[in-house]
Amino acid sequence: MHEFAISPGGFSRARTLSHVMARVRPATRKTFVALAVAATAGSVGLALPSAASAATTGPPAPGAVAGGYQQTAILHPAVTPTHGLFGDIVYADQQTHRLYFADTSSAAVDVWDTQTNHFLGAMTGGFTGLAGFPASFDHLGPDGVLVDNLGQIWAGNGDGTVKVGDTTTLAETDSIPASSIPSTGQTARADEVGYDPQDHVIVVTNPGDTTPEVTLINAVNHHVLGHVAIPGAGPNTIEQPQWDPITERFLVAVIATSANPNGEIAVIDPQAVSLDKVLPLAQSCGPAGLTIGPGHDALIGCSAAGPIIIDRVTGTVRATLPQASGADEVWYDASDGRYYAAEAGNQTNNTPDPVVMVINARDRTFITNIPIRAQDGTPAAGFHAVTAAAGNVYVPESDGIHVFAQTPAPAPSADLKITVSAPTPTTSGTYSAAVTITNSGPTAATAVFTGLFASDGLTITATPGGEVFFFGRTAGYIAPTIAAGHTITYSVSVTAHPGAHGVHYLAAATGTLQTPDPNYLDNITATPVLLP
Repeated sequence: MHEFAISPGGFSRARTLSHVMARVRPATRKTFVALAVAATAGSVGLALPSAASAATTGPPAPGAVAGGYQQTAILHPAVTPTHGLFGDIVYADQQTHRLYFADTSSAAVDVWDTQTNHFLGAMTGGFTGLAGFPASFDHLGPDGVLVDNLGQIWAGNGDGTVKVGDTTTLAETDSIPASSIPSTGQTARADEVGYDPQDHVIVVTNPGDTTPEVTLINAVNHHVLGHVAIPGAGPNTIEQPQWDPITERFLVAVIATSANPNGEIAVIDPQAVSLDKVLPLAQSCGPAGLTIGPGHDALIGCSAAGPIIIDRVTGTVRATLPQASGADEVWYDASDGRYYAAEAGNQTNNTPDPVVMVINARDRTFITNIPIRAQDGTPAAGFHAVTAAAGNVYVPESDGIHVFAQTPAPAPSADLKITVSAPTPTTSGTYSAAVTITNSGPTAATAVFTGLFASDGLTITATPGGEVFFFGRTAGYIAPTIAAGHTITYSVSVTAHPGAHGVHYLAAATGTLQTPDPNYLDNITATPVLLP
């Protein structure tokens, strides 16, 4: 199900919300949320926990404090290679509290539990490891790595294949030729990967192909859907891909093309298996890293300059961050609303001084640089990757994965967001809708109250996990807790009245009376239902 939208001449999502607010109660957003929470709590007769029962945080663990972050641990695989740990992408899965590292030095994907920092094991098999290194990077593997929502690990490999593994057993389950070159007897590495969870499609970059391209793979049956060439791209210029849930397209960072020497973002349509368009960058960049941020924003890690934040629909540059340069992997942690960029050089002193740049994603401003140092205190050689989850930052170095945390620890807060999805009925009758609450963190939300409101012409008839009251005009829900990075969804049965016509609404609000919410703007929503 999808949220309904009508083109200009009908109404916009903003106008929809204002109309619903006028119908429900003329109040501010915070007041509306408070009223919805109070009404829900009162209707179901819940005894609220006192504020004194809120959890407190203990003292930070010992470690070096740098850039406002404290090193709290170093994660090690079962065996650290004698020449040191070396790899490509590091990936944090906040839903399962796991960390995955494409460990090229050991020809494996290493896995840790981020709650305990325990090493869980490694996915091994047919990875090429350090084949051809240091003369060539073209056949190293694994390269990119991620996990999907089907319980599978995906990792690019130096022989042009994508390896698939089981997240429970860590065993390799499939090997998929992802490059169009192997059919000619050549091999070119399958590099970085992205995932479309809506259509269950994997994208993998093939930067070493004669014409650099991306390959699309069905994540369910593992069939190759096709290849999409990037016109004008040279060898090894295709970098980090990401799925954009707003445009329902893959965005791919391209360092440079013949038409766009500053670089571009290639926009790939997974349904049509085609290049939809490109977003040229108007200033020097050479995009290597890319991550999806809040709203329409995306952070671009520039290899030739400081990172930039763009409107990922139009390509317009919204902010430039000059405090460091030379990025590779970049990451957005929704739990703390921050971007993290692995920067090989720091422009403040014009020397090789690797840092993780920390950026406030909400207002697009620089926060700090975390210096990345080797054990002897010198700049860490080969550093180029970073990921983050639940406020912790993970940085691969030669002696292990270094873990950093904010110091002092941020005060508990939980950014809740609510959406309502419903089909557009064609006749009167009963239809299914869904209310989804997401906690972007950084901490768990406790005693989460949600209210759903139906406008004239609609009646809420059933909603498992909640209670219907006020003659079907309102439903209330209580979740004792929603962990950071997690969602909860309530199914709803809605009946459209016979004789009802035109636009009607399902409006909802969510909130917690115990955990502070830093952003109330996404605690209310409205979805129009169009009756003929």
